[in-house]
Amino acid sequence: MADVTPTNPSQARNDPDDPDDPDDSDDPSRYEIFPPPELITVNVGRDKVVYSLNRDWLVYKCPFFEKCLRSGMKEEQEKTVNLPEELPEAFDKLVGWMYTGTVGATPGWDCINAYLLADKFCMHDLQSSILDALRNPYRTNATYATYAIWPKTLDHVWQRSMENCELRKFCLDNVYSTLSYLYDWTPSNTYAKLTTQDKKKFDNLKADYKNELDELIQSGSPVMNALFWKMANSNTVPPNPALLLGCFYHIHKDGEKCMSSG
Repeated sequence: MADVTPTNPSQARNDPDDPDDPDDSDDPSRYEIFPPPELITVNVGRDKVVYSLNRDWLVYKCPFFEKCLRSGMKEEQEKTVNLPEELPEAFDKLVGWMYTGTVGATPGWDCINAYLLADKFCMHDLQSSILDALRNPYRTNATYATYAIWPKTLDHVWQRSMENCELRKFCLDNVYSTLSYLYDWTPSNTYAKLTTQDKKKFDNLKADYKNELDELIQSGSPVMNALFWKMANSNTVPPNPALLLGCFYHIHKDGEKCMSSG
């Protein structure tokens, strides 16, 4: 009897409805079984908010977790990482970026704190994405770009970052730019086009900014010394950093091309 065994696997599925067909497409043995992902427990903050996260993603996306979970440390053995000093809201941003590649459309304090956390964890791509997110809202609303960073935000970042931190530079440059235009905080061209209601809103914003700056000066924060000397040593009015396009305040490895549109 001639050998009719098909040489092409697709030829083996002659009759999918035949229960005697050994290669029936409904046969579960046809499918490769993948093991479930290994989960790592991460306890964040004083209240120990619990996250169960894919170990492979943590190791792939974050150098800090790679060291914790691949070097024989206690965290690797116990499959648990404790971060008691970190803020859950900031960690939420970090986790969201690891799984989706985005940081969200509404930047605020959570983004600021997420950047500081990413800086601590050496997550350069996330740091660059957050700075783009902080600048993006002002691309279509240049009137309010002056107030992209407030004095208290600058002080918060200054006290929690190192000298080479790009977010620190961005915040300092933004407040410096605002103070450089102190004589004209109601830009004539854009301000004149606002409605009466929007002008009132802008005027209130300006007053709040000045009050916050006064409080920072009176507090004796060391950032005021840095701000003073930055202004004293400059001969030109700087551009508003919130409106810059391209690779500004990003962090890249040597020779690495910037892929961001920010």
